[in-house]
Amino acid sequence: MTRLFEIGSVGFGAPLALTALLALPLIWVLLRTLPPPARQQAFPPVTLMGGLRDDAAEAEKCPLWLRVMRMAAVGAVILGLADPILAPSQRQTSSTNPVLLLLDGSWAGAPQWDRQIRKAETILEMAGRDSRPAAVRVLTDAAGFGSGFQDARDEMAQLANLLPRPWLADAAAAARRIADDFQSGFDTYWLTDGLQLAGHASLSAFLGERGRVVVVSTGAPPAVLRPAGYEDGTLTVRAERTDSHGAAAITVEAVGMDPSRGRQIVATAAAEFADGARSATARFSIPLELANRIELFQISGQKSAGAVTLVADSISRRRIALFAGRDADEGGRLLSPLHYLRQALHGKAELIEAGLADAIRANPDAVILVDVANLSDAESETLVKWVTEGGRLLRFAGPRMAAGGAGQTGDETLLPVRLRGGRSIGGALSWGEARGLKPFAADSLFFGLEIPSEVTISGQLLAQPGPELAGRVLAALQDGTPLVTSNRLGAGSVTMFHTSADAEWSSLVLSQLFPSMLARLVAAAPVKSARLPAGAGQLDWFPDQLLDAFGALRNASGRPPVSGDSLEINRTSAELPPGIYSSAKLKTAVNAVAVDTALAPAAFPESFESVRQIAEGGRSFAGLFLLAALLLFAVDALASVWLGGRLLKAAAVIVSLAAFTAPPPSSAQDSDSWAIGAARRTALAYMITGDRQTHATSKSGLMGLSRELAQRSTVVLGDPFGVVAENDELAFFPLIYWPVKNRQPPLSPAAVRNLNAYLRNGGMILFDTADAGLIGLATGGGNPDRLRRFAAALDVPALQPVPGDHVLTRSFYRLNSFPGRYEGRVWVEAAPVAGTGSHAAAAKTNDGVTPVVVGGNDWSAAWAVSGEGVP
Repeated sequence: MTRLFEIGSVGFGAPLALTALLALPLIWVLLRTLPPPARQQAFPPVTLMGGLRDDAAEAEKCPLWLRVMRMAAVGAVILGLADPILAPSQRQTSSTNPVLLLLDGSWAGAPQWDRQIRKAETILEMAGRDSRPAAVRVLTDAAGFGSGFQDARDEMAQLANLLPRPWLADAAAAARRIADDFQSGFDTYWLTDGLQLAGHASLSAFLGERGRVVVVSTGAPPAVLRPAGYEDGTLTVRAERTDSHGAAAITVEAVGMDPSRGRQIVATAAAEFADGARSATARFSIPLELANRIELFQISGQKSAGAVTLVADSISRRRIALFAGRDADEGGRLLSPLHYLRQALHGKAELIEAGLADAIRANPDAVILVDVANLSDAESETLVKWVTEGGRLLRFAGPRMAAGGAGQTGDETLLPVRLRGGRSIGGALSWGEARGLKPFAADSLFFGLEIPSEVTISGQLLAQPGPELAGRVLAALQDGTPLVTSNRLGAGSVTMFHTSADAEWSSLVLSQLFPSMLARLVAAAPVKSARLPAGAGQLDWFPDQLLDAFGALRNASGRPPVSGDSLEINRTSAELPPGIYSSAKLKTAVNAVAVDTALAPAAFPESFESVRQIAEGGRSFAGLFLLAALLLFAVDALASVWLGGRLLKAAAVIVSLAAFTAPPPSSAQDSDSWAIGAARRTALAYMITGDRQTHATSKSGLMGLSRELAQRSTVVLGDPFGVVAENDELAFFPLIYWPVKNRQPPLSPAAVRNLNAYLRNGGMILFDTADAGLIGLATGGGNPDRLRRFAAALDVPALQPVPGDHVLTRSFYRLNSFPGRYEGRVWVEAAPVAGTGSHAAAAKTNDGVTPVVVGGNDWSAAWAVSGEGVP
């Protein structure tokens, strides 16, 4: 039978409250009387009072309308406690099996996470109403919470602690864990993120064998970004989507460091999806100097790790192999033939100077040959194979090539054009003057570069004229002879400067034009070394910053390192979360979506039921009934005062109380006086959280701590200050005590900015959860608790339990722990890894003092003293 109305829901067991309706007749009788108004009698002489008698000694009866209103108020209270629900969700099956609630829990579901949690609450509410036990499992977690099936209300309480993870789940491994946890049959509600997972088919088959499966979708996954790279000299980022229906456009933002070391958007580009297309490309035409500042690309308006691609050194630094020919006169030269190339590429690329075969094995992004006339057969074969597979070869002319090496041996495979010999211009034995450069053509890779007037060419290798020559010229002299030519060779290219790499044949290498031309040529090379530098597999890599599922970077210094072999596999998981990893001076990025990450819409068996919406659990009228009861009682109070003739007196009392309790208007003068008071004497501060009792305890606790410091040291502190993170200046206080409550509201952007500035400038915050301990905050294990969710926006460093040799343990010279009302584990900033890194730099900035201390020992209550100093 269809249920249109229901009493009681998960969390109340309130149908028994309806039995209170049986007492309404008795309440009707009790409400019949109303105390009569006070009788006013003038005071006559005592003799006149003799014989007076009150014949009407009964109370005045309560009016019928007031009795009805009181009965309605009592009935509203009873109905409110019974929690009536209109049109409750219908049971779609007669099964009494337990309910398993599955969430993918990956970055793909991060933009819709709140919606998924609301749907999960509805599913558990239905299970609880039908008295079916339930369990919740998140596929991206190594283990769920709880043991077996439990009461749906207990499982619902855990939903607020869930957060998505920045990696995709291994569905096959999840199936094995679920099989170990649950041996009997159950029904499954699968809240999918919409992406096909590894082992998806095996998990689907397992769930189908155990019972009914309902797939709940929250919509198509968001668009994602693949790692950035260069195509034909242009910085590009490829965006993909799993839903190819309809045309769409997204904005891709390049985010980098500004001069003040803060992040800002340095460039934007549009990526337009055609109807039916799954990929689109955003192209950034920006200088290499600006590209070197980019840290990440992100899709505007999307909060997902898949919509962010980190770059590290993959677009800013190339690995370039340098190789020069040698001649008899080289020992007499003041400068190496590679000197100007080293200077031009300094800071822009990782240079490799080794034998040609060894350099190729290092997998460089480009190889530069300087005046190399002849190569051995093995070297030529190796180099041709490397270029054909996508490498970029740059060659410079010189005396050896002009003497007839490559130009006459017929070795033209590794030349962009045929050569016909050398040419000297402007020398003592030549006619004419040295030539300048012709403006770059619009289709040239160098178009837009400014050519200094002092750049001249006095020697060059001439190119053999031919019909194909014009299409291969990137730069030419004023007389039209080619200076830089280029040609494709398989998937790669060969580019040649027809002049030398030193100042012997030209002044080009002495100008700012030369490094700019090299930068464009190097940037146009495909990134062969984007994943890991050479030899990275043998190194340990330490995470500097990690990416959460919502696409935000978090400080991760202090976490254990990962091996280079894990980075080469490049499969994100709990052991290898996406982020920036460093080793010595090298940096590499691990992205949630790698170059080879397979993305496809999730496919489920036809036997599974698929829904987009879960029927809501009906509309509860408990709040409305209780609100109506409150209003009726208020009207009853006013009516009683009116019938008693005391309405005007009551109104006067209410107005007087309102006038005395109204807060005084604030002014700028008040703010100035507060700042002056805070700056006048050093004091501790506590965070105002909205709970008066907590504020009083915090103030009393810091008062006791201040008095103890005055007695045991030379530090004399003023009275503690209560501060508000959004408005108050926090720099006045060396320490802020922050009691974290169960319903701590999220921080506003202004509060986040203020608190992060305080932490970065040497301030210290003591977080006290007053729950006797904190689990999994430093390592990321376990279920995130309220402090983790609340402080997620703050620049909190990686934490660790207080080590035995920490400065705090030395301060407590008579104690082995840090007791308050409780005695639990205390967390401080993790010790920085020896070497370099932002974490080590931050530790140096703060003189090694931890900016954050976290514990649950309820210190303020233990330190609290009265105004007289009594504990």
